[in-house]
Amino acid sequence: MALITDVSKLMDARVNPTFRRKALAVVSDLEGHGVNFKILEVIRTAERQRMLYAQGRRDKTLLNQGFSQDEIARYRAAGYTAGKGIVTSTAVSKYHGKGLAMDIGVFDSNGKYIGDASHEGYVKYGSSCKAHGLTWGGGWKLRDAGHCQLEPTSQ
Repeated sequence: MALITDVSKLMDARVNPTFRRKALAVVSDLEGHGVNFKILEVIRTAERQRMLYAQGRRDKTLLNQGFSQDEIARYRAAGYTAGKGIVTSTAVSKYHGKGLAMDIGVFDSNGKYIGDASHEGYVKYGSSCKAHGLTWGGGWKLRDAGHCQLEPTSQ
């Protein structure tokens, strides 16, 4: 069962036009290769970025970095726990908040999410991102195979 790619998140007026053009080319490449994927996130609010940053970090660490007790309690209530793995290295979005990044997920033929970064769908995504002048998160220390971004100097 192939997913139909919804590109509406890339059409948001807050998305950088250069990034949009390059990301749409990546989407076209993936569709052409038969990769079953979905655009998960493009624009990310400051609040959501802080929630993601809280994931995997201890309350004491967050307090030391300027998070309030109320803020931490809200994030924990939403399911962002210290017991899970860290998902982002920054509390302030330098890319998603400016419409310069996209996260995708690759899915199997039954619609089940594939988290294995070495899966051929993510490898094709990485190759396409690089071919279109985007930075792919699959080669980072905190590997993020579903992420790509446009460096501000590339605009």
